Amino acid sequence: MLQDIHIDNNNQYSKIITVFKCYDISLYRINEIMCVVAVVPQDQRLTLEDFEDMYSYNDDGIGFGYIRTQKNRRILKVFKSIKWTPQKAFEVYTKIANKLSVGPMVVHFRAKSVGAVNKQNCHPFRITTDVIMAHNGTITIPKIYDGLMSDTWHYAQYLKGIYGGSFSKYLKEMNHQLAIEKSVGDYNKLVFLTLDQQEPVVTLGKWETDKGIKFSNTYWREIMNENIDIVC
Repeated sequence: MLQDIHIDNNNQYSKIITVFKCYDISLYRINEIMCVVAVVPQDQRLTLEDFEDMYSYNDDGIGFGYIRTQKNRRILKVFKSIKWTPQKAFEVYTKIANKLSVGPMVVHFRAKSVGAVNKQNCHPFRITTDVIMAHNGTITIPKIYDGLMSDTWHYAQYLKGIYGGSFSKYLKEMNHQLAIEKSVGDYNKLVFLTLDQQEPVVTLGKWETDKGIKFSNTYWREIMNENIDIVC
């Protein structure tokens, strides 16, 4: 895997290529539909119906990530729970969205594939003080450090270990985006929310856009329309 990527002299880039070539991280194709992520611009809104439909097949936790201005500083906030009903989550979402002064909001509905159902496994995950990440799919993790934690949690630890506090700088570079995208496999979708004022959002993988909102998948709409059962 990743044999087609040119390795340059950048140390962090070489590290991520080496780590994931060695571990052969890949996606189980069947789990492409696991979870759903929405990237909502400041001037757009999800509806209560969206929340109810996304929750119907992704009810193992809900999380929000957003940029907030606090004492003239921009900070990243993460708010998540495994106890919310879709109605309660929509209420929380609306309150946050109405107060946002800058940037988009990342909304994640989890369907468990790896790890326990707990608040710690809800997305988004904080990589650094200026980068958070949410994920749709399943990443094969070669070495499980904590059986209760999810594949995405483990992947976030890999990114922290490889890039450290400089991740936001490298994330802007196309070769690093390509390396990260290739490392998780073609069918995984990742979104990174950063404090960059020009381009705060980096999405990797194949996303769908509807009325200005990016979705990692729209299977939840197809499932609700066709009443299909999923066995995981």
